[in-house]
Amino acid sequence: MTISNLTLSYPDFVLGQIINPDEFDQNNDEIVDKINELVNYANTDETALTTHKTSNDHDGRYYTETELNNGQLDNRYYTEVESDAKFATKSELSGVVLGQIPPKSITTNELNFDPATQVELDAVASVANNKASFKNGTGTFTSGGTSYQVTDAFITANTMVTVSPTGTKVGSWTVQSYDGYFIITSDATESSGVTFDWGAVK
Repeated sequence: MTISNLTLSYPDFVLGQIINPDEFDQNNDEIVDKINELVNYANTDETALTTHKTSNDHDGRYYTETELNNGQLDNRYYTEVESDAKFATKSELSGVVLGQIPPKSITTNELNFDPATQVELDAVASVANNKASFKNGTGTFTSGGTSYQVTDAFITANTMVTVSPTGTKVGSWTVQSYDGYFIITSDATESSGVTFDWGAVK
């Protein structure tokens, strides 16, 4: 509904002149009609708003409560349901005994870990039985390379070798041992020589 501007039929009365009663009545009727139009418009709008608040005529421009609870607005944030599931409530924390891990304070992902390989377990068992042999050394990963070989007769294919860079490296390193040597592999080309310490146990 559109409300038009009020335009009086006789807008200009001259000071000192007698006002024509018919013209005055005409202006008054037009003013009263406009006021009544505004009142009717306001009443109609209020009725529509009251009906809208309790109806199902909300359009697709707005998120529903269900959509918001499912993370529709922004998946970077937890919904109320997700927060309740992930974090301990006040009542849950109030029952925690000193020394206990509060409920929901450690997630499943935080408890996940990669199990040791058989070679690593054998090396640990050997140390525990005082049967392990040790050797360590140093080296420099060649600049411009993606792999570096360290030759040493102590190393076998079953030797557990650990490498600790003492210089700044570019890539992530992995180590593989063979009979008589081990190879360090970088997933990126090292831009400068990188010094490192290494240790081996078998």
